[in-house]
Formats: sequence, structure tokens, C-alpha cells
Amino acid sequence: MKLMTPNQQLQELLGRGKRNSIETNSQKSVVNWFRLQYPKYAKLLIHVPNGGKRSSMKVKKKDGTEVEFCREGKELKEMGTTAGVSDLLLLLPRKGYGCLAIEMKTTEGTQSPPQKGWMFEMIAAGNKYVVCRSAQEAELAIKSYLL
Repeated sequence: MKLMTPNQQLQELLGRGKRNSIETNSQKSVVNWFRLQYPKYAKLLIHVPNGGKRSSMKVKKKDGTEVEFCREGKELKEMGTTAGVSDLLLLLPRKGYGCLAIEMKTTEGTQSPPQKGWMFEMIAAGNKYVVCRSAQEAELAIKSYLL
């Protein structure tokens, strides 16, 4: 078995078409840990499923050109889906903050422009926002927020 760095593992997974499995697995680990550590607040740590692929179809415009149209995506936007929302939200006010927003990233991962914009809006609204590069880092951020 060949040893790989986390970045090599990520590249291999992404190369196979899997959606950022390292971030996903870290996030699952954080949620499982949180629900065991803080059962009283278990349902207050949530994930908003903003990402993912949506089915789309080609539609002809009046001028004859074709455009991609995603009915599901349009409906989700109308229902309040917002680009850039963090991976996890802990909906529990503490230390003068309204909630804790956690964005999970790999060691090499960077925030997209919509994620940065949402981060600034969350902070301006009086919330705590953290970028965590491992499950352990997210667990420490949660403990620090709650204590």
C-alpha cells in the first residue's frame, strides 16, 4: 500500500469524481462527535445542503439559442438557498454571538468568493465564523464557543 499525503489523497478522490471526500468525512466526524458530546444540543448543529449537482435541461429561447435550465435550482433559490453558506451551523447563542458558523476545508482548500461574502455578512450580523481544516480543529472551535 502506497502512503500518500492528504493532498494526494484528495487529488485521487477528486480524480475519481468524488466530491471532496476529505472535507465530507471530517464534517461527518464532527457531527457524530458533537451529538455524542452534547446530546442536549444535538439537533442544533445542522448542515444546510446547498451544494451538489442538480438535474438540468436545455431550453430554447425565443431567439433560437439554447440555455441550460435547472428547475430544481430555481425553486431552491426561491426557497432561500444562498450561495456560500457554511458547512455547519451551531444554532446556539453564546458569548454575545447569535450562532457559530463552521466552514470545513482541507489543508489546501480555500474559500470561494460567495463563501467569503457570506462569512463577512455573518460576522457583521453578530455571529462567530470559523474555517476549520480538520475534524479536531472544528471540535476545538465548538468547545471554545460553548465554554
